[in-house]
Amino acid sequence: MRRHLVLGFLILGALAITGCATGVEQANDREKDSSSDVSWDPIIVPKSACDDTAVAAEVEAALASPTEGPHNGMLGTPDEVPGDDRAQQEQQAKAWRELTPERRAFQLCLRLSQNGPSLDQR
Repeated sequence: MRRHLVLGFLILGALAITGCATGVEQANDREKDSSSDVSWDPIIVPKSACDDTAVAAEVEAALASPTEGPHNGMLGTPDEVPGDDRAQQEQQAKAWRELTPERRAFQLCLRLSQNGPSLDQR
């Protein structure tokens, strides 16, 4: 009976060690995969970003404002986050995803107005 218990504990121990090693390998694989993937789409500024006259007028008014603030601030893109701070990049991507269509149009037109043809435009 005692021999069966010892053998049972040895088998359980071997299974636990194998399971832990497999779990670590899987975690490492996930980490490698996530570091090469980005979970956001690049922000593309179309050449037509300011074609809507209402959006263009709003951007023009914002740029003419003598004060800086949220009404005329350009939202950074995930790719513009300095360094390799994935958490901050994810936060910026989330901010872009949560923009209403009107606010997104404003941001794209603002970028086009501020940066001109140097941006990746389509």
